[in-house]
Amino acid sequence: MRDSVWADRVKVRHKMKLEMKGYREFMEEAGEEALKEFCKKELGGKKLRQMFQMGRTEVTNILSERYQVCAAFGTIMCAVVEQIANFKLTKYPTDARGEEEIEFENVLKHDRFGGFVLDICNDDDDDDDDDDDDDDDDGIVNEEVLQVFVNTMKSLGGPKLLHRGPSTTQHNDDDENNDNDNEGGADDADKGEKDEGKSGPSFRSDRRIARLVIARYWSDQIISKYQDSCKVK
Repeated sequence: MRDSVWADRVKVRHKMKLEMKGYREFMEEAGEEALKEFCKKELGGKKLRQMFQMGRTEVTNILSERYQVCAAFGTIMCAVVEQIANFKLTKYPTDARGEEEIEFENVLKHDRFGGFVLDICNDDDDDDDDDDDDDDDDGIVNEEVLQVFVNTMKSLGGPKLLHRGPSTTQHNDDDENNDNDNEGGADDADKGEKDEGKSGPSFRSDRRIARLVIARYWSDQIISKYQDSCKVK
């Protein structure tokens, strides 16, 4: 079982690396500013809020259907997704490395109704009028969160699948220090790595991969909407 789990970690990373080119080419073609304008003006706050929702089971569904992971690794990732949904309660330190990844981890939230969400839309609660079907229909786009996500989309194109940490790190995480196709790069039970002050494995890089799946899920929707808009024009 350990071998099959490790092999799936390698397979998922390898396939995700092959997909990086598509995100890089899209961002080069669309451009950061044009993409932000599209999100704010053509999609608007309400549509963005609807798009930036992802049920927690969707993460494992993608791993199973797109990357064909085995049941054992799927079970591990179910537990990993549960950790992310309740990350504040785990008291783990920040998983992410690199500015873009850290910012995305910080804005990613979990809601028991919507699943994983981004607070992309600020409702104008200061207005006590009842015109919810007009002005509030579009909502107010949180430009700071939007910028974080656009930065995340740019980072999906590489050059690395996962950001590297400082060379002085004591964790020696394979995921950032040895970004090869033939290693699984996970803080897993096989390697016995633990978070400081915690008993048992942390599965840190598995959580990083799960967040990457979430970011790509939302990015794919934005890309699809953008490309459809360009076809109409």
